[in-house]
Amino acid sequence: MTNKLKIVATAQESLTLVRELKDAGLVIDEDFEFSWYPSINDRFTGPPDPSYVLFTFKDESTATFYQLKWAR
Repeated sequence: MTNKLKIVATAQESLTLVRELKDAGLVIDEDFEFSWYPSINDRFTGPPDPSYVLFTFKDESTATFYQLKWAR
């Protein structure tokens, strides 16, 4: 497994997920980091890529837990 988790989400959905992690007692920059990437549409290479949030967890088991919890 890996300690990275990529989820297709809007900016608002991303912040909701971050709040859920913080409410669970995790601390940004200690337990996890996150980056949100907006949708990209260059109008030449096909349909736009959806926006997503990329979480990097310090602990692999935590990443696995949330990967299973947030599976769509």
